[in-house]
Amino acid sequence: MKLKFIFFAFCLIVMSRICPAQTIEKTFSGQWASTSWTFEFYRDGSFKRSATGHYETPPFTGTYSMEANCIHILTGFGNPNGTISLSEYYLIHHDSVLIDLSNLYDYALNTIPGQHLSKKRYDILAKENMDSVISITKKDFDSTIVYCFPLLKKAVTAIGIQDHVKIIRCYNTLTFNHDHNLKDKLYKTFIAMIREEDYVHSMYSMYDWIPNRGMGYYFQRLQIELLGTPHSYSMYTIIE
Repeated sequence: MKLKFIFFAFCLIVMSRICPAQTIEKTFSGQWASTSWTFEFYRDGSFKRSATGHYETPPFTGTYSMEANCIHILTGFGNPNGTISLSEYYLIHHDSVLIDLSNLYDYALNTIPGQHLSKKRYDILAKENMDSVISITKKDFDSTIVYCFPLLKKAVTAIGIQDHVKIIRCYNTLTFNHDHNLKDKLYKTFIAMIREEDYVHSMYSMYDWIPNRGMGYYFQRLQIELLGTPHSYSMYTIIE
């Protein structure tokens, strides 16, 4: 048994040398927020992100790994310099564009720094069926309302995407559902808190949006509608 283990370990060492980890030698650049951003990835598994302009900062450096066209930053991500964070995951799209999977800005391959005007790549997101029905029991709906109360006390930037979706679906449901069973104190308190915390204004100030039908807001990153005339996906359908 011991000899088999030694042989197996030896094979792993040999294979790791024969089949090195996937890496690249590429540079991507882009410009947004009056800042030029450059990402340099090296064959040895290291990288550097440089920024000049409004958010100029010392370079972020660290290590990365790759699987297929996805880059995983292993060390150096986060916000150690007190400026815009370095994300943990990036996508190489069509072998020529680097996309930040956190903020969705893109960076072009081998361009002069500052030449490519970055845009948000909402097109890579899986599209939701806005006509799909999100069913929920009244008991679970009430529990979701209670769950949202402490969230509304936070800054919108501190609330996760899925929690924003819960808040928005609850608000749309109460706004557009005329069932008298949805008029009690719990729901009135929720709507009052939405207004007191200025949630709607905070959301359209923070997230990119386009008008939906009825002139409400469709948040592209969240793929959810707020007010206007929302599709069924953007609210709950309450069942018994």
